[in-house]
Amino acid sequence: MEIVSRNKILPSISNPIQSKEENIANKIGGGVQKDADLKSAAQDFEAILLHKMLDSMRKTVPKSGLLESFSSDMYQSMFDEELANEMAKKGEVGLADLMYKQLDVTQSQIPNRNSSNPPKMVDIKLGDRT
Repeated sequence: MEIVSRNKILPSISNPIQSKEENIANKIGGGVQKDADLKSAAQDFEAILLHKMLDSMRKTVPKSGLLESFSSDMYQSMFDEELANEMAKKGEVGLADLMYKQLDVTQSQIPNRNSSNPPKMVDIKLGDRT
């Protein structure tokens, strides 16, 4: 018999992710003033995406039931979150770099928002990390 329902507690594990989403919204919504804020927002977004990807990948693996418990699910979720943060920090996936480059160019064109010319997309090669 479970004293606390998993459905009530598991969403509370994702609070760090929700705070990252709010952090990104505050940095971008409030007008990114600093280069570091834009890089941090792109890195946070990459970490959220990687965490969701790892979570989806874990769901495809059949569970044996031998070592399954609420505690192991919670630990696995926290481990995946930290793994995603480290992957994003190292930049091996490169999504944050691509987003930063595109947002940096788009942000520089914001004062021209009222003109008839929309911001131009920048062609960035996947191997280009400069």
